[in-house]
Amino acid sequence: MEKLKEKILKHDNLIMILIMLLISSSFLLTISLDANDELWNFSNIYKMTNGLQIYKDLNVIVTPLFFFLGKIILETFGTNYLIFRIYSVVILNTCVFFCIYQIFRKLQMQKLNAMFFTVFFMIIQMIILLNGFYNFLAILFVLLGIFWELKVSEEKKYKNMVQGLITFLIFLSKQNIVIFYLLGRILYFFIKEDKKDLIKLCIELISSAICLVLFLLYMYVTDNLFAFLDYTVGGLKEFSKNNMFGSITGLITIIAEIGISIFMIWMAKNKKIPLKKQERNNILLLASISLFMLGIAYPIFNTAHVFIGSIVFIVMMIYVLDLLIFKPLLYTGKINKIKKWLIIIAVFTLLGGNLWYNMQRYETIKEFSYGIETPYYGVLVEKEKREEIDEILQYIKQEEAAGRNVKIISYYANLYMNLLERNNGEMDLPFYGNLGKDGEEGLIEQIKQLRNTKILILTQEDEDYQESKKVMYYIKENYPKEGEIRQFSIYYAE
Repeated sequence: MEKLKEKILKHDNLIMILIMLLISSSFLLTISLDANDELWNFSNIYKMTNGLQIYKDLNVIVTPLFFFLGKIILETFGTNYLIFRIYSVVILNTCVFFCIYQIFRKLQMQKLNAMFFTVFFMIIQMIILLNGFYNFLAILFVLLGIFWELKVSEEKKYKNMVQGLITFLIFLSKQNIVIFYLLGRILYFFIKEDKKDLIKLCIELISSAICLVLFLLYMYVTDNLFAFLDYTVGGLKEFSKNNMFGSITGLITIIAEIGISIFMIWMAKNKKIPLKKQERNNILLLASISLFMLGIAYPIFNTAHVFIGSIVFIVMMIYVLDLLIFKPLLYTGKINKIKKWLIIIAVFTLLGGNLWYNMQRYETIKEFSYGIETPYYGVLVEKEKREEIDEILQYIKQEEAAGRNVKIISYYANLYMNLLERNNGEMDLPFYGNLGKDGEEGLIEQIKQLRNTKILILTQEDEDYQESKKVMYYIKENYPKEGEIRQFSIYYAE
């Protein structure tokens, strides 16, 4: 048994990847199909696999890497919900937390402690937030940038060029997160103890700029540059103006974390606190980036955005607590022995529990899921949701058979459009910020052009998401209501 324990520690990277795959795959079949962020992200990628172009045909408001990668994965392994979840839940979460584990190891954290903290952090994260989508992809590259800074010495000439490439990959994943990362990097550059060298910072920024120019040139050559700018830049003002909401708890949490990050910078700069030079630089790096990454929570201070913005902060706090408290108290031989046994127990418990749980869920999925030839294969579809989808699809087909068009202007639209393999652009997701530079007025102009069309909008005004109230009011005031079906009211544009 002692040999088994030693092998676990010797092959810790492989063991950690296995544990992370087990944890993330345990959540693979838990969430039922519904109209939410998961559906909207899947729908855009699914439509791309059907030949539509991001931005030109689809109102995506973030930079495209998450969608490009998703398109490649779905086209390779299957254009359905199961493959999308493997990508967005299993692969993405495993990569993020394996990177966190590697950061802990580069911070000279004891191997057993790094394993425990990473696994615990991952379980908590997946309970709170199963999917991070493009935000998590950007966070992955942020963590990769931190790891690269810790791994490569300042003497290596290629260090800053690679850091510039990582910065560009953050931009390509989510355009606002790269701003927070760059601000954190600049702050760290000016407050760390090493001698300042403007040339290194310039190399980093120039490398990023070259990649950015090449990307914009590609978008121009593919005739997609202006649509890209329209959605990723043009809708920002409307998004921030109309989407300022969230919990008071979330706002207080962010304010508290900002204060703690500033205190950590002060602590690392205070010579009276007994820290080694490298430990001070480590804290400064994490605190500088954490301070600005908390901006991710703005303007939607809900649980998901607060948690995503807090990931670097949590990594920093774990490191500082380990450095100042856990290392002096918990590095005894007896405690290490207990930790080794707990790792073995955790691995086999996760393996058995994961296998049993997914077998049970798979049997349920087989009964309450669409077939493998449909986009919704591999996701649980509750009986009531299946009946709703079937009824709406039947209504659309009946109206079209009678010579009338049907447009569903709601965040529910993609539930039905995916099965019909159709796209109605901004009408499929009429959110503030998703309507480009022309905003609500642009969508109203599109609606004015509709003829002989049944328009479906939510009967009860949306309170959970960000549907344009101005657009819904225009429809109610300018078209006669003909009835209701499920959660929708039906209006007619002659």
